[in-house]
Amino acid sequence: MDFFGAYLPHLVEHKVAPLWMVHLVHHSDYSVDTTTANRHYPLKSVIRFSFTLLGVVVIGGPMGIVMLYQSMSLIATQFSHANIKLPKKVDKRLSSFLVSLDMHKVHHHYMLPYTDFNYGDIFLV
Repeated sequence: MDFFGAYLPHLVEHKVAPLWMVHLVHHSDYSVDTTTANRHYPLKSVIRFSFTLLGVVVIGGPMGIVMLYQSMSLIATQFSHANIKLPKKVDKRLSSFLVSLDMHKVHHHYMLPYTDFNYGDIFLV
């Protein structure tokens, strides 16, 4: 679900110029924190919902799994944008399979190519 609901729409938002302009609102914050996770145009929600719906159709996941994924994605997004510091060793271990704080902050760098990786919400995809 993270591939369809987060990675694909996020990749498309970065690569398709008009959608980048929509997504740029999220990347325009100079100080990444949990408010950054919530900063976006309503069109972004429509895009994410469309890709998530595609994932449900392709995977055939039951509604309970979709709800679990949406809940986990919300928590993971708030966590990866949080303005907190984890010990380097903990962050490094987390970043081997999850989107960690330090890893995601690089995604919010103001210059390419740093912004063009790490498109998942929960897992490294």
